[in-house]
Amino acid sequence: MQWTSSLQWLILLSSAFLFILADFLSANWGKTGSVASLGIMCILAPFSYFLFGVLNKHMSLSVSSALVNMLIVLGGVLVGVLYFKDALSMKQYAGIATALLSIYLLNAK
Repeated sequence: MQWTSSLQWLILLSSAFLFILADFLSANWGKTGSVASLGIMCILAPFSYFLFGVLNKHMSLSVSSALVNMLIVLGGVLVGVLYFKDALSMKQYAGIATALLSIYLLNAK
């Protein structure tokens, strides 16, 4: 079956979203001791890896891995800043801009 670029992006974004959600729940458990967060994270993590595996059946590992990991980093930063009220330095913002540039470059043909 030939996948469309749209379907690849849907799977890629879904995988990254589930990884980000699992990271958030893990951090929430670490900060608050919420057993519910830990339990939900343990349930979500295998689905994240399943979607990543499905993605890699139809996309090269080098590109898909880099894209998913960059999205996880960006999502983690957003969760940290928006939910946990983390503060970032200008160097860290430059790093985020570099990550966005790398996502663009990885998709350039």
